[in-house]
Amino acid sequence: MKIKVIPEDFRVEEKVTLEIGRHGKYSIYRLEKRNWSTLDLIDYLKRRYRLSTIRYAGLKDRYAQTFQYVSIIGDGPPKIAEENFSLTYLGKSEHPTARDYLLGNSFHITLRDLKEFEIPKIKSTLGKIKSDGLPNYFDEQRFGSQRHHRGFFTQKLLQKHFNGALKLYMATPSGPDNTSTRSTKKFLAEHWGDWEKCRTVKNREFQPIINYLVKHPKDFNGAIRQTNRKILELLIAAYQSFLWNEILAELLRSLNLKLSVYPYSAGNFLFYQTLPVSIRTYLATLSIPNPSPKTIFKSEKIEKITTDILGREGFVLKDLKMPIRVRGIFLKPFDRKALVFPEKLSVKEPAVDERYQGKLKLELDFFLPKGSYATILVKRLQIATGSVIDPALAPKSGIDESVDATNG
Repeated sequence: MKIKVIPEDFRVEEKVTLEIGRHGKYSIYRLEKRNWSTLDLIDYLKRRYRLSTIRYAGLKDRYAQTFQYVSIIGDGPPKIAEENFSLTYLGKSEHPTARDYLLGNSFHITLRDLKEFEIPKIKSTLGKIKSDGLPNYFDEQRFGSQRHHRGFFTQKLLQKHFNGALKLYMATPSGPDNTSTRSTKKFLAEHWGDWEKCRTVKNREFQPIINYLVKHPKDFNGAIRQTNRKILELLIAAYQSFLWNEILAELLRSLNLKLSVYPYSAGNFLFYQTLPVSIRTYLATLSIPNPSPKTIFKSEKIEKITTDILGREGFVLKDLKMPIRVRGIFLKPFDRKALVFPEKLSVKEPAVDERYQGKLKLELDFFLPKGSYATILVKRLQIATGSVIDPALAPKSGIDESVDATNG
């Protein structure tokens, strides 16, 4: 099974409740893109077209065809179009695009390189997903370049290893990096500490940090505070999301279910085959809090699992307080549903795959609420067909390419 062979194989379209009309403080646009991450494209639009503050509801995958809503203050151009994106004016609103107005995303996904015997397995599994849902894991897009076998930025930060946190962020190449970023990180790793030499790299993301270190060579705490705020939020959220995944996986283990393992870059996803009615009822109504210093537990079982997971990482709950002072930057307390049930899930009849001779393709349509990942559904199908992918060979994804990392 292959996904994302071409951007159109993974189509994502935002659904929002934002009222759009003829009047309002904000201009609302529909942004269609491919081969761009949302953050990179917004940065480009600001610089190239001198647009005012651009707001968005969610982040979207680089390696996909995506449609989302963005807003700017005041008036803007009727349309901007280049090879891999277009920005089209829709109207005015009294409110900017924001997560509060995001319902979720509709997906149209093409599975390719399928053998005929895999089709009934996929259809059967989709039936099980309709009835039993899916574990609502954060997928590894959420973790960006912070791969757990090298540690997480936030993990180092909580340990007050500020130099190590910065080096992990700026000088440790990883899967999602493009050639330019990989080259920059390699150069910074080789010359780490020689800040004048490091300043020769042309990287807008890292430049403010390096410029600070030229003046304050040992103040890594202060250097971290120079990190772009949105990037810093994503980095902080990545580790919290990893911990939440571990809590859910441990909960599933404790329920004596038949589980399948899907290895990923930060650990293992555990998937159940089917759920007994009593367990389905329990999990379908369960929300699990994300670990933070202000977490309030409603379940002793979840509290114990969380304590055990944090202990394995070398922390207790109160240790999750950020040791740097940046307004609004902390591990935010919020609950996340243990299971997600895809809505409007349908599958077309298999067709000849024009890209793989002698193979079939299958097209899926479904809707997921904000914060849930379509790639988790795909992973469940890969388990069913025996086509689990080694994490090192998985399709590239950028940093948190599906949802605003401040909320989940």
